[in-house]
Amino acid sequence: MIVSLLLAATAPATAVEAERAFAAMAQSQGQWTAFRTFAAEDGVMFLPQPVEAQTFLKDRKDPPVALKWGPTRSWISCDGKTAYNTGPWSTPDGKAFGYFSTLWQKQADGGWKWRVDHGDALEAPLPETGTVDVRHASCKGAPRPN
Repeated sequence: MIVSLLLAATAPATAVEAERAFAAMAQSQGQWTAFRTFAAEDGVMFLPQPVEAQTFLKDRKDPPVALKWGPTRSWISCDGKTAYNTGPWSTPDGKAFGYFSTLWQKQADGGWKWRVDHGDALEAPLPETGTVDVRHASCKGAPRPN
């Protein structure tokens, strides 16, 4: 029980913090280790076709050096339970770069798991702003008709 409380106390409070923890774990413990740890059981990765993340990641060995990435924009649902982050990624040598998109869902324990992960290469790198533009949806008002 004490371990559960300690883990809950250190769990990222926001999807932006979860993204940063995910990226930091990739650097310290390995890229695919981080992907496995932060993926929901039913998470999906696009490679470019959709694959079940846990199946794809199960026995995958970590590369010697992980990609680097960080969020620059985040959109959060009005109830705060779902978030979408995006930003640049690059190889450590800076020779390859692109963007990523991660759909996060808040878990019952207060932590976050990603449900969808996607990214692609670009011809020019995206700027790394050092800040995150966070947008919160409003739960006020009537739903829009389909």
